[in-house]
Amino acid sequence: MISLYKYMAKEHAESLLSKGVVRIGTLYEFRNEENYGKEIGDNEEGKKSSYMEVNKTSFTYETQPEFTKSLFKMTPNSGTVHLKDLTIENEANSSDLYLYCTTNVYDQNAMKNFGYDACIEIIRPDRFFKCLSKQLKNKGTYQGSHRCIYKPRRLPHYYKDKIHPALIKDPEYFYQKEVRSIWQPKNNKIKPIFLEVNNLHKHCKIKACL
Repeated sequence: MISLYKYMAKEHAESLLSKGVVRIGTLYEFRNEENYGKEIGDNEEGKKSSYMEVNKTSFTYETQPEFTKSLFKMTPNSGTVHLKDLTIENEANSSDLYLYCTTNVYDQNAMKNFGYDACIEIIRPDRFFKCLSKQLKNKGTYQGSHRCIYKPRRLPHYYKDKIHPALIKDPEYFYQKEVRSIWQPKNNKIKPIFLEVNNLHKHCKIKACL
């Protein structure tokens, strides 16, 4: 895997390199826009939906549109359903996840927009996340590092995709080129945690410091 970059405050970069201290966040914490601001926070994090606009339609069990089957449970004896002037929407909501967010392109302007004054380059991502995952083994299972997809969270039903809701971000933030490293929690209720990981400094270095 190519290098990844992590924007952070200078003192946190120093703590990472000297002591291996790293903060693992959660998906749901980013829903707090008031706390994080719009550059980082998004109250729709982990959500997506597809919808169907209906002017006027009728269908039976045999002719029922595929999109409606998760919303209307019909049987051969259900008769005919008549719909008029409504929107049918199917929502997907990710469970909360442990996250470590990075980017695959260093951008000083993006770093400043986030409000940070330092950047760590993760020069060996595979080993870096192996170290983190070993420390997190009792709390979560590593699900890989994935690039975010910049697209609307709400799309017409005929747009088919299998993108996990936790990887969707608004297109206006495309410049961030975010990569999310994800751990599936072993417990339902989670919160951000701090780790102190031996040898983590071997797999990263300072990229920039303002």
